[in-house]
Amino acid sequence: MEAGEDSDYHDNYTALPEIKAIIIGSKAEYKCTAANTILSHTDWKVGKEIVKSEMKQTTIQNRSVTLVMTPGWWRSFTLAESTKYIQMEIVHSLKHCPDPHAFLLVISLHKPFTDMHLKSVVEHMEIFERLVAEHQGQCFKIDSKLLEDMEEKRSTMEKQAKERENEVKTKMQSLKKCLTERSCGFPELRIVLMGGRFVGKTSVMNTILKIKQEFSNSKKCVMREGEVDKRKVILIDTPGWWPYASVKETSESVKQEIMSSVTMCPPGPHAVLLVLQSDVAFSEAQSRSVKEHMELLGQNVWKYCIVVFTRGDWRGTSTIEEHIESEGETLQMLINKCGNRYHILNNMQWDDGIQVRELMEKVEMMARGNTDLLTPVEAAMEETDSGWGSNWSDQDKLERGSLKLDPPNMHDDKVKKWLENIEIVSNYRTSSDFSQDILEDESR
Repeated sequence: MEAGEDSDYHDNYTALPEIKAIIIGSKAEYKCTAANTILSHTDWKVGKEIVKSEMKQTTIQNRSVTLVMTPGWWRSFTLAESTKYIQMEIVHSLKHCPDPHAFLLVISLHKPFTDMHLKSVVEHMEIFERLVAEHQGQCFKIDSKLLEDMEEKRSTMEKQAKERENEVKTKMQSLKKCLTERSCGFPELRIVLMGGRFVGKTSVMNTILKIKQEFSNSKKCVMREGEVDKRKVILIDTPGWWPYASVKETSESVKQEIMSSVTMCPPGPHAVLLVLQSDVAFSEAQSRSVKEHMELLGQNVWKYCIVVFTRGDWRGTSTIEEHIESEGETLQMLINKCGNRYHILNNMQWDDGIQVRELMEKVEMMARGNTDLLTPVEAAMEETDSGWGSNWSDQDKLERGSLKLDPPNMHDDKVKKWLENIEIVSNYRTSSDFSQDILEDESR
């Protein structure tokens, strides 16, 4: 544009009476810092996890400015790896601001931006493209029918989450009443921790026993003892398996270690805690992998199982029930398979004894309801009948293809992804425990 044309453009330019924008980006990209700079005050707390879309308004130079903050995703994750809840909340931002003038994509200049990050950004940004009806004049126009349908799904999810939460609370209150009316509980609780790599099993152990277990390269079971409310608790951390891997693809040594875990706490464990992440999507392929590895302990293992979700600190004000309901049938079927027994731990709050006490209560209630313990004899009998890897669908194989199952190559994109997320959390939350735990799981 020539200088004269530029002058004519500004002469004819009419400022908008208001500006509305949606801020989007991955986790720890300093979105709150950018928004606070625009608004000229600290409406958004830097370092606080954003899990629900939030709107802030102010007046700048006599003009109304509206910003909507969206939850972030792990910066290397594909859209399929981000939880359905996060995706719903990104869409929900349009309810606060149905006709934005702009989407402000925040990217940190202090971090590398590779093709993997580009793919992640494009996939998450394209959530909005599905809802845009047209781009007329000065703002985007959203297909109101599509947005209405999405909001209805979100509302249904929240209702079902509340119903599940109330159902579990009612059941817990009933069981607690039965416990107080009967004799004193078990003098000790023996618990096996199960889960894939990267899920945070060591953080669970550390949170329960209030210790700092150092990670190692060992592929052996690790046993630790401690006390919770003056009762002895024995925890056995088993080696993790690669995400999406079938049992056939897991090494014999790891399988033998998993099966031997029940012999390490005679006469047998009261419970098996299946550890899952609360900030990662749960696919059908993952479900099959979990089922096959869990049944190394016998097909009856589920009556001894409680699902424990980690990374509760990243969920903010959203409930674990919202995660369960938004993920759909795959996760819900697993939870129901475990008798609707689940718990979430905030691994950053070691001083919160209530969350650990409640978990131990759930373990004891379940143990009292069972007439026996999980034994190695049963596990050995079931081993040959689990149908390992025999029913993987094409979709399962496609999903599993997104992660390599060979020993980790430090130049592999997926390994880089996890190491990068460690760095993000370490810098963003200044927590060595979280990053140490992922490294520990990765080394197994």
